[in-house]
Amino acid sequence: MKDYLTTVKSNEEINDGILKLTLESKEPFDLGSFRGGQFAHLEVPDGASLLRRPFGIYEITEHTVTFLIAKKGAGTDSLFKAKIGTELKVILSLGNGFKLEESDKRVVLLGAGMGAAPLYPVMSTYPNKEYFTFLGFRDKTKVMCVEDFSTKSKTVVCTDDGSYGNKGFPTDYLKAGLDEIKPDVILICGPHPFMKIAQRIAIDNGIKAYLSTEQRMGCGIGACLVCSCKTVKNGEEHMSRVCADGPVFDVKEIVL
Repeated sequence: MKDYLTTVKSNEEINDGILKLTLESKEPFDLGSFRGGQFAHLEVPDGASLLRRPFGIYEITEHTVTFLIAKKGAGTDSLFKAKIGTELKVILSLGNGFKLEESDKRVVLLGAGMGAAPLYPVMSTYPNKEYFTFLGFRDKTKVMCVEDFSTKSKTVVCTDDGSYGNKGFPTDYLKAGLDEIKPDVILICGPHPFMKIAQRIAIDNGIKAYLSTEQRMGCGIGACLVCSCKTVKNGEEHMSRVCADGPVFDVKEIVL
């Protein structure tokens, strides 16, 4: 990980309460070890908060990094208002991302809401895979990134109320397609109740799976223990740090 000085290159609200923020760095980012699912700790402008904010990395190139940010409070509100050229410091890349094996040929990406964001860069990290994406959103005002996913993956999109795409939940459409897809691995991110259902699907069907937790963080480097979660290894329970030990965990090892 490294602290970079960046400037705001673009700042666009892509739908109701969701910001697409791209930062540019003169110093090249270290892309060699980056994996989808990792995150960055981003400085908040205008003194809105002394603490930086953790955000999953949506897209990264040698000199740019892009985030999808939901408006949640004063800190994120200040990012929505950041002007082009504003200087922001950002530490990246943090945490453990999704790791695919050579044998993982057919990969399912299963996301809900903002959980779509950390799944997208997996396809750039591991380009020589066959991807099947299932995304779910509350309604059409929250739908995002569909075109991005569709260019690299067979993509199913649904909304709770049917106002966009299919009506229902992505977990239901995945279950219906498992026999046809025969995935080698499922990668998951979304709200807690959604991930519990996804975890059960993977375990009940004997499919290897990993999930990225959406946990509130403080320091982002494992010092403050704000983001602790319960995990099980070798039959024993442990408290793990989402920021340092995760945010990606094996579905068999995390207690939801």
